[in-house]
Amino acid sequence: MSANVSGWNINQVFVDSLKYLTEHGDTLTIRGSEVKEVTNFTYELKNIHNNILTIPYRFNNFPAVCYETMWVISGMNNLSHLKYFLPNCVDYSDNGKTWAGAYGPRLRYGCSSRFRYEDVSKPINHINYKDQLYHVMRTLRDDPYSRQAMIIIGSSADYESDQETKDRPCNIAIQYYIRNNELNCTVFQRSGDAVWGTFNINIFEWTTIQKIIADCLNVATGSLTHHITSFHHYTDKHTAMIEKVLETQDEIPDIYEHYRQGTDQRDNGDESEFHKILEYHYANVFYSLNVLDHLIDNDVVRKQFNEIDKLFIDIDNQGYIKNLHNTAKSFILLKKGYIHPDFIQELLTDRGVYSIAILEYIVRYFKDDPKQIEGILDEIDDSKYEAEIIDYIKWSL
Repeated sequence: MSANVSGWNINQVFVDSLKYLTEHGDTLTIRGSEVKEVTNFTYELKNIHNNILTIPYRFNNFPAVCYETMWVISGMNNLSHLKYFLPNCVDYSDNGKTWAGAYGPRLRYGCSSRFRYEDVSKPINHINYKDQLYHVMRTLRDDPYSRQAMIIIGSSADYESDQETKDRPCNIAIQYYIRNNELNCTVFQRSGDAVWGTFNINIFEWTTIQKIIADCLNVATGSLTHHITSFHHYTDKHTAMIEKVLETQDEIPDIYEHYRQGTDQRDNGDESEFHKILEYHYANVFYSLNVLDHLIDNDVVRKQFNEIDKLFIDIDNQGYIKNLHNTAKSFILLKKGYIHPDFIQELLTDRGVYSIAILEYIVRYFKDDPKQIEGILDEIDDSKYEAEIIDYIKWSL
């Protein structure tokens, strides 16, 4: 599948995709909203580890992306804690409690329209009989060149014409294949908003799952190819922001030039144990969400800050989930007022682009509190971060 846009990091692919949409898109009205659209658009992200969007003026809520990614992997569709990060998520719910088209239950319990009506409110920490991630891994273990390693998300019931719903799955299928000992992924999407969906949660959740599958199979990661039938943005909401991004694209500090992300592959791994590694990842998501939800629901005490470190199973690539957890935890502590030098210094530990993304979000959070921002920037200036990284964080001001 040839790509309209291709690049080595998400920032590059995002900007080039917006440029392509601006230059080639048609303006039309769909379901009462004016959009600019191109059809049958495809992009390729060549290094899936470069998957954290850090574009000024995009105003990305990266902690919400991290929490939602774990929420999807956990198999849930209940919004009770997701709405702490995404308050407007209930606007896309048929009942105010769940997402009828949520991906998580379909990934973990098999594709079924019954999840339009069932409330899955608890994360699971084990492999189910119809777990689609597990069956992808088993297919590729038995035949590394298989073309049958598929995840099906949308069911026919989701798209019945008399189905009255706010939520039909936009991503409908995912295919995984191994070539040159690298796990590649192709996503098929019927409709993708360039700003809210495609380059926000979608690219991050699918690349995170791709990394987990590659880790379980002990192969390197390849590329993500994403094909979208209707690739669009909403003109009234996003035109000004997109114009600002494109106007300043040559001035944006290049985060990935200084923090190159590599591929992870275990040494001397046993491919026959892939199911055990998968359950380790599931357990880490399970424990992480339980701790985060507890922090949301209860008063926070100091001893709870690092509680998750006692629960994580020590596997080589546990950092995938631990970084998601730490970013989401930072958001919760921020909302509860736990901002102090130790907290900022914790964020400045060697977490690379994750730290940069959450620090940029915190600076924006305090945009109307110059004294608080000054204190945060002092902590950053005292760290060993390169000048370009400090400039990027200040850029958001």
